[in-house]
Parts: sequence; C-alpha cells; structure tokens
Amino acid sequence: MSSLTDIRPEERVSASVVLDTFLKMDKGEQQAIKAKVTVAVDPALSAEQRREAEKAILGLLGLANGQKPSARVVKWEERLSPEQRLLRQQMDQQEAEFANRLSQLMAERQMTQAELAQRLGVGQSAVSMLLSRKCRPQPRTLGKIASALDVSVEELWSGKVGP
Repeated sequence: MSSLTDIRPEERVSASVVLDTFLKMDKGEQQAIKAKVTVAVDPALSAEQRREAEKAILGLLGLANGQKPSARVVKWEERLSPEQRLLRQQMDQQEAEFANRLSQLMAERQMTQAELAQRLGVGQSAVSMLLSRKCRPQPRTLGKIASALDVSVEELWSGKVGP
C-alpha cells in the first residue's frame, strides 16, 4: 500500500505541517478530509482506491504535487484593530453578564427555559441560545424578556434601556 511516507523526499512534508494546515481549515473542509482518511485506511478497499484517497487528501490540504502549504490562514479576530478588539472584549463581557443575569433571574423565579420561551412567544432553543451566548437579543426582545421576568431592562442588561 502506498502511504504519505512513500512520497518522494522533495515532495514530502512534515506531519506537523500537515496537522497545522488541517487545524487551520474550517469544519467543512476538515470533514471532507476525514471522509477521505476513512477511505485511505480501509483495508477492504483496493490499493488504488486508497492511493486515490491519499492524493485527494493532499489536494484538499493544498499539498499535492510537492506544493507547500499556502499562506497562513488569518482568523477574523486577528484582522481587528486594537480598538475593535477592545470593543469585542467589552461586548463579550456584556453578553456574559447578561447570560448570567438571565440565568440568575430564571432560577430565582424557578422558571424553565421552556416557560420563559412560552411567555416570549419563541422556541425553547432561542432561550437556550441566549443563555449559551450563541445569539444576542434585539432591543425589542430584551424588553419582552424583562417584562416576562418582571424586571427593568436596565436590571436585566446593565447600560441598556427599554425599547
């Protein structure tokens, strides 16, 4: 069976380069590579099928035919200015405080996510996403949450005022 170590020395790349390239890819690209790896290591398949899968893996990694990895992928956070980073940190802190306060108020009122969702006219998953900070409430929604919990918007999210 051919393997990545059978690549000619001038075409060979280190495992750390391969892993670094893989880890910088988005989840979809990683899934495509994982599917090809499953084929490449399947002893029930022909050697040719496994070789083709390995070629596809190198192609997906951008390492086929002796290519060196393309320029380093820059994450969106790295593109932010210092001012933008500071603003992002402040927003993250506000969102964390909101999620903690929402959780605390729900616990004090012995209210489940499903009960709050029903009062808001949304699905339970929407409340879950607020608590896990996967989304940020719109001002109108913030007002509805405050009303459902019988608190002011300011009490729910410090620095915010009602819609």
